[in-house]
Amino acid sequence: MHDDKTNINYSNCTNAWISGKWIDDILLPPDKRGSDPNLFYNAFYRIKGVEDKVGYVNDLLKFGQDIKSSGRQVVIVNNEIPEVNENDKQFFLSEDNIDNLIEAISGQIISDNVKLQHSMRNAFSSVAYEICSSSDVDFNMISGKLTYLLYQLDIYKSKLFTGCKDGDISCFIHMGACKNENECLFIKMLSRMPVDVLILVPDKANCLVNDSALYEKEYDESMNLDRFPEENSNIRLGTMAYHAERELDTLLYKDSGMFRDRQFKKLNIITLQTMYEETDNLWHEEIKYRPYFSANEDSVSVPVIFSKISGVEDGNLKKYWKHIQSLINKDTFLVSNTHIISYVIINNMKKYAKDFFENGSLKKDKILSSPKYNYKMLKTETQDLILEKLELLIKQKTIIQQDSDSVYNIIASVLSMPKEIVRMIQNFDFTKRNPKILYVNTEERTISYDDSILLAFLNLMGFDILLYIPTGYVSAEKYYNDSIMEEHNIGEYVFNIKEIKLNPSKYNEKAL
Repeated sequence: MHDDKTNINYSNCTNAWISGKWIDDILLPPDKRGSDPNLFYNAFYRIKGVEDKVGYVNDLLKFGQDIKSSGRQVVIVNNEIPEVNENDKQFFLSEDNIDNLIEAISGQIISDNVKLQHSMRNAFSSVAYEICSSSDVDFNMISGKLTYLLYQLDIYKSKLFTGCKDGDISCFIHMGACKNENECLFIKMLSRMPVDVLILVPDKANCLVNDSALYEKEYDESMNLDRFPEENSNIRLGTMAYHAERELDTLLYKDSGMFRDRQFKKLNIITLQTMYEETDNLWHEEIKYRPYFSANEDSVSVPVIFSKISGVEDGNLKKYWKHIQSLINKDTFLVSNTHIISYVIINNMKKYAKDFFENGSLKKDKILSSPKYNYKMLKTETQDLILEKLELLIKQKTIIQQDSDSVYNIIASVLSMPKEIVRMIQNFDFTKRNPKILYVNTEERTISYDDSILLAFLNLMGFDILLYIPTGYVSAEKYYNDSIMEEHNIGEYVFNIKEIKLNPSKYNEKAL
């Protein structure tokens, strides 16, 4: 192994002196850890999980205050060590021999403190030879990793070792699991210098750091904490009752078929192919009880209905209207021989839609910042979902493009929803009863292009949609490239129906 070419005998004694009580060990003054002048006594810990959820954050806050007040140099990295900016690299290597390469790079490590320089060079060389011996990668890849270590050390040595005297031990705290290979190599190198290295993984995520000198302690409890708590930072502490509730949530709602209110933020749509006779039961059934429903992490697969019902069963109009009335419940938006979207509103929105789509992509930032964007009052995740599904509708090319401006029609239609439908989206809990569109058209006219676009979009948003067309005339399907809507022919076609007796306020209580 390459060694710094000096007569200095100064090496690390890592963890041989520790008690296993990590806070006490790291706070122990360096001069009380051991007495051999040729050794520096440092700690290399990984703590997974937490001993006490209620006291953990406060314990870390006090620990951080105590170690800083001791006068030691402390560096805290949250989540991940920032990568080196490739544009900042000005160091070029021409060596083609591993030993020469390591010696050339380690020679770039300079310090006014001779013992510190010796320990940094030895730490670098030790990790460098491990990389070379355990890897089949080519010379250029090895060179890249070693150069990375050199540049990261150049960044952090001033933070860790400014004013360093013989016997001083700095502290490097990494909050969160190390998931990057280069980051792991850098941490391993630091652990062989006069530095206490502490890796905190309260959520017990997989951490890639692996070293024979590493001391690991794992607790049963886990909690999410993405930043090390420090003074003057925004700290939120959970009470015992709060953590107890979170644990109960895990027991009740993880893989149990039970769900918290608004547990999920994302949804995927499964459009069901059904028999007409199934429609009634599915229409009134909660999402979580339907076939093909599934949930995973923060996403849920929502089975929905999107059907056109043509004709009148047995030609019996009285029975026909009674049945449609039974489908109207508190979650239903009724459209009866009218338009969903106001022509005035959508024509106004079309003037601005061209600013929202450029170079083949939806400009979400422009939409969100536009004074014509009407959904700013919705929850952020709901706004994100609306724009995500709008983008999906465009990319899937479900809507037939009538002309070059059709994409602007799609954008304008989605951004011109009636406030009642917007409220239904905001109120939709993805595991419970989903919102519904009941569209009835007994006239000779055809559904508008804009309304058809909106129905396709609402299908992606998890709405059940039924179009009752007693005439059997062509409806929204004429504007769709794909068969996203199925059709049920239930009886003879009936024309010239003059009166529709539907009461949107008198919904079927028994079905709820």
